[in-house]
Amino acid sequence: MKQRNLAIVTLAVAVGIVMGNYGLQWLNQLRVNHLLQTRECPGCDLRYTNLVGTDLTFVNLAGANLEGANLERADLRNANLSRTNLRNANLSQTSLKEADLQQANLERANLEAANLGCTAVNFNFSADDNSADFSFNLDRQSTIDAHDDASIRFNLNATQAGASFRLNAFGCADLDGANLRQTRMPDGKINP
Repeated sequence: MKQRNLAIVTLAVAVGIVMGNYGLQWLNQLRVNHLLQTRECPGCDLRYTNLVGTDLTFVNLAGANLEGANLERADLRNANLSRTNLRNANLSQTSLKEADLQQANLERANLEAANLGCTAVNFNFSADDNSADFSFNLDRQSTIDAHDDASIRFNLNATQAGASFRLNAFGCADLDGANLRQTRMPDGKINP
């Protein structure tokens, strides 16, 4: 009788574990479906969710928990990710142009090759007694200064030989107050 009861309890525990795991996956999939349909899921728990290549433009995930989520190649343009937990998340090759990441936790996240939407406009002018040169460049930047909270930045350098002017005003992701400790940045370097 004891062996029979032990077998029943063991079977019940095993079924509970299996059903619990599938139940969590099912619940997680319901949340993802809700997010994709409504573009809203503030504060939701999407830990370790696979969202590879997903179109998440204009979604509201403010305060959500995406710890360990795989967002590789996801499109997060204009997404509200403020106060979102993205610790250990894979954001490699994502588009984060104009995304709100204020006060987000990006500790140990992977942003390698991510597009933060920063565009630099460079004007260079140099001259000497015999010639003058002027150049104009429009470049996508792979990194930004995370400690600079200005939405429009410019730099003007002038010497006897010429001047250079640099302007950055187009669509950078807002990382004001974000935790970037040990984060792999778009250029592949680990942030201290």
